[in-house]
Amino acid sequence: MSRDSDFLKRWNNEQPIYNALGEFIVREVVERVAEITDVPPSVFFKVPPTFRTKDSESLLEKAFYRKKDYPNPYDDITDKVGTRFVPLLGRDLELIELALKSIPDLDVSKDRDFQEEQRQNPIAFDYAAKHFVVRPMKELVTPGATVPEGTPCEVQIKSVLQHAYSEMSHDTIYKSQIERTTDMQRNAAKAMALLEATNDYFEK
Repeated sequence: MSRDSDFLKRWNNEQPIYNALGEFIVREVVERVAEITDVPPSVFFKVPPTFRTKDSESLLEKAFYRKKDYPNPYDDITDKVGTRFVPLLGRDLELIELALKSIPDLDVSKDRDFQEEQRQNPIAFDYAAKHFVVRPMKELVTPGATVPEGTPCEVQIKSVLQHAYSEMSHDTIYKSQIERTTDMQRNAAKAMALLEATNDYFEK
């Protein structure tokens, strides 16, 4: 019990830091996308860009009860705060990635790239998005808190159709507690194939 309570005590103390980092990333990306595209954020983003920190129960479960085998659970979990950016089309994802990488003194590590996954396995249709883990390369002073160097934040970039798929499938297909049947997986793959084709039609 001490392990769990010590973990949550640290999280409660440091959560404002992660909130400040998430808010900073959202603000910087939105401003830089507007500069690159010359399009108002309310038009470019189809879901308002946002950030959120993990709730305590979810974080504790991921740290100790999902068989993740983290050597150092608190420091090894990189999505204690996450940000999400949702433009209309798949081709717009590159613009957001460019904006993210233009933020000074920010280390940007690609955690998942659906385009690379598709190149490696072209006949599979699965969850599609770009995931990054970003960390300040030096202490970051924000209005909300001072963020230590190396504090991680997950950034998800997905089109509105990819976002719809993830909202529909996350709790039924990708949660480890759910027993996925072959029918569930097959139907999810068919849905993803249809959404990918729809994005291609919209782009054309």
